[in-house]
Amino acid sequence: MNSTSKEIIKLLKKVTATGHSQSQIFDDWLEITHLSLEALPKIAQAYSKGETYTDPPEVAEVFKRVQFRYGTSFELLKQAFAILIQSCSRSQVFFGNENGIPGDTSPDTLGEVYMEFGLPSKYTGQFFTPWPIAQFMALASMKDVENEVHERIKEACNKDVFAQALLAASMVIRDGKEAGQFFFGTLLPYIARRTKEQVEPDQKLRSHYMRLIWAIRS
Repeated sequence: MNSTSKEIIKLLKKVTATGHSQSQIFDDWLEITHLSLEALPKIAQAYSKGETYTDPPEVAEVFKRVQFRYGTSFELLKQAFAILIQSCSRSQVFFGNENGIPGDTSPDTLGEVYMEFGLPSKYTGQFFTPWPIAQFMALASMKDVENEVHERIKEACNKDVFAQALLAASMVIRDGKEAGQFFFGTLLPYIARRTKEQVEPDQKLRSHYMRLIWAIRS
């Protein structure tokens, strides 16, 4: 288990002092994490226009409910989210930190937290597909990956001058690792909201990692 997962689990375990079950705590944390990540591009867009972003009523209600449920321990959920975000900085999962030192951050942090803290039921088959298996499934089922990714990136950049500039910049970086960091850490996050969602070709393959691996593969 990587250090990020351990830090998150340590914080979530402290939340159990509120009397709620681990599965309930994990579900609530996952829900506010999902909503927070979904809002990030909207917050950035509002900020770029000098505006203040306001959550839709239904989202605000979720945060109000979770905050009421955990009281002051809600701060621990926020800290766990911050650790998760920090672990994704500078594409450390794939390229290491700014000094080129590989970290132990796994692409499957949420899966590790779920399996260790979320109390999955092995009797009903509740588990996160291990990263190597998900990667194999993706590679085995997806054809012409490089061309597909290229076309989607080109389409996403087509009507955005800044995105085109980022793409051009990524192509002139000579150092392979530096180019990879720029591509995953700068270009892809910027164009993500403009990229068409990928639907798995086989609905039996319901891995949470399929879309991510598709991009990593290329």
